[in-house]
Amino acid sequence: LAGTASGDFSVKIWDAITGSSLFTYPHKHIVKTLDFSPDSKYIATGGHEGLLRVFDLRKEKEETPILTIKQNGEKTVTITKCNWLNATTVLAAGSDGSISYWNVDPKHEGEEQHRLMGTLKVDAEVRDMELSKDFKTLIVAAGTKV
Repeated sequence: LAGTASGDFSVKIWDAITGSSLFTYPHKHIVKTLDFSPDSKYIATGGHEGLLRVFDLRKEKEETPILTIKQNGEKTVTITKCNWLNATTVLAAGSDGSISYWNVDPKHEGEEQHRLMGTLKVDAEVRDMELSKDFKTLIVAAGTKV
């Protein structure tokens, strides 16, 4: 599978071998980022709405996310990047330089499964972030610094 976040207010999931579009998840504004969970059963998405969403890829006909998290604060902060840390934790980076760690345990649908576990702050908009292969180091590109 492959996924694309788009300026057409959608996320598309593709067959990476054939290039065929498999399904589309509509959003209400530009989508900047998506990431597959480690087991490839879920995707997390984020963008200009400031909402972190989790979709269950096994429910491909279901366009409604199984989880939607509004970022903290009064002002909407664009989610510029999201990464799964493990099967239950998603990192969501914002245009305000914040990186939030969310418990998004998708196995407990409908329960109060999400909570903010912590926040890091850098001095500029997060443009990209990646985890090292051993998951011990978070590399962040923010503003003109890495």
